[in-house]
Amino acid sequence: MRRKKAIKSWQRGNGQMEVRLFAMVAPSPYRKVIIDLHKKDLSTKTIVKQLGISRRTVQAAVRRFKTLGSYRD
Repeated sequence: MRRKKAIKSWQRGNGQMEVRLFAMVAPSPYRKVIIDLHKKDLSTKTIVKQLGISRRTVQAAVRRFKTLGSYRD
């Protein structure tokens, strides 16, 4: 199975555009559960302990939910 590539670009503080190529990986199977717990006002630390997953996985799922309004791709 090949990974898809994604291009991400943003403007830096000095006005220059920065572009990077990222390998997209499969979404976390915990994403829906993470969002459900987040909606119940559980902290990142509590979610990490409950599910036994990394802090970065939880933070990424919550950030994605806040940006897109959904846990789906």
